[in-house]
Amino acid sequence: MTSREELEDYIHRQIPITLAMGVRIQQADVDRVVLTAPLAPNINHRETVFGGSAAAIATLAAWTLILVRLRSVPLRARLVIAENSMRYTRPITGDFSATAEVQDPDEWHAFLSGLQRKEKPGCSRRQSCGWTTPASQNSAADSSPSHSITSDPASSRHPLRSLRPPFR
Repeated sequence: MTSREELEDYIHRQIPITLAMGVRIQQADVDRVVLTAPLAPNINHRETVFGGSAAAIATLAAWTLILVRLRSVPLRARLVIAENSMRYTRPITGDFSATAEVQDPDEWHAFLSGLQRKEKPGCSRRQSCGWTTPASQNSAADSSPSHSITSDPASSRHPLRSLRPPFR
């Protein structure tokens, strides 16, 4: 994938619900992924963002960051989310975004080393390789018109962990 548009198209084809949710890629490079989504297709009965939508987009941001980073290494593996946790502190009342960033390159290298130890001979990207990648634990907050859900890909156990960022 060479462009943001190609990556967005790939995500919409591989994970069709992302199209219905209105997910757009604002930024995607090896250090940071920012996804955005409108309130309208993700609204709940209280006219705020449905919690499942917020969790899905936060998880997708972390998944997309790892996908982009794995494209640059000769590793035969399939990316699968195994776990996600999110704490909802306030309703999200408007369009929102999810950001996943690499904070510590050393943690990424440790993560890759772990994947390489689990790599199975003969496994291609189109086959299930028998390993999973832990997903982010995310925080969402405040009720301003634009919201961020941030994933910090730096942790001693895996490259994604919870952050409590200041929200604007």
